[in-house]
Amino acid sequence: MVHLSRSQIFKDYERAFSEATGLPLNIRGHDSWSPVRHGKEDNDSFASILARFNKARAACLRAQTDASQELASKTRTATWFAGLSESAVPVYVGDHILGFLETGEVMLRNPTKKHFASITRQLRAWGYKTDWKQLERAYFRSCVLSPVRYRAMLRLLSLFAQHLSILSNQLVVRREKDESTNMTRARQFIEDHQAEPLSLGRIAQVANISRHYFCKMFKKATGMNFTDYL
Repeated sequence: MVHLSRSQIFKDYERAFSEATGLPLNIRGHDSWSPVRHGKEDNDSFASILARFNKARAACLRAQTDASQELASKTRTATWFAGLSESAVPVYVGDHILGFLETGEVMLRNPTKKHFASITRQLRAWGYKTDWKQLERAYFRSCVLSPVRYRAMLRLLSLFAQHLSILSNQLVVRREKDESTNMTRARQFIEDHQAEPLSLGRIAQVANISRHYFCKMFKKATGMNFTDYL
């Protein structure tokens, strides 16, 4: 997922989505976990304050887990005890889930004194200590959207996920083509210089890749180790 998260198209979409909706957007691999705003500056939000407490953070991650079950082929939403909803939209490469677009930290109903009291009871039972007034202010500043509007935003994310899937498939094909070209170049060089002493470093340089990656790709392309080939 690194190539997608660093792509300009994702950066542009993330900025536009966040500015238009006020919601965070994250992209992560299938086996990685972090709060949606991980690495982003928003230390005063309700979710960010709770994330400093391990048990509350764990509850958030459980919601992410529920929202991105391995067998879930469609967008899923889960709500954790703090009343915040988290959603995951799968991004595919071929028939496999490559990762997820994630958004959330949003309330789908208006915050209330009664609900905040139930949250603080749970936090106190866990031994959480904080500035309760600050937490209350952050709670009532939480982003609130109607379920209808939130579902519409998730549909937009689903369309973007489809676009990313197409882009990812194109990158895979391009990478395989580049690997094939590199291996062909290396093989040709070996054939042209069989009478000369050949080192792994020299061949990897010709293939324009690292030694380790060259060995890996050479075995994949030829079915044998580089030294055996020589």
